[in-house]
Amino acid sequence: MTTLNKKILIVDTDTLFLDAIGKRLKELLIGVEVIACSDGQDALKKVRRQHPDLVIIEDSLASIDGYKLSRLLKFDKRYQMIPVILLAHHIDEQSASLSKEVGAEELISRFNNAAILEKVKLYLKI
Repeated sequence: MTTLNKKILIVDTDTLFLDAIGKRLKELLIGVEVIACSDGQDALKKVRRQHPDLVIIEDSLASIDGYKLSRLLKFDKRYQMIPVILLAHHIDEQSASLSKEVGAEELISRFNNAAILEKVKLYLKI
């Protein structure tokens, strides 16, 4: 098994989800640093300081929702190369269209852990 030197920022309001997905990613992807936060403003600060290799964002954050946060990252030349995965509570045509408009690479159900892991591996090139 290869040890990775990658950082993933996960932004979600559910601390139990953050703990569970962070633990799972660390178990499966040795050497991956998981940075967690529950607020869009805090996420922007962490991106600026930590320079993650991948950002996973819940769609319904309080201060800055996931779509706006994705747009802020993807339309900033300093961060536009960081892949963004949006996690949605419900996926429909509107959320799919909006995720494309804001530049997110993926829109995944936040309840589909297998798909989340698959896309993490894809974007970290594992």
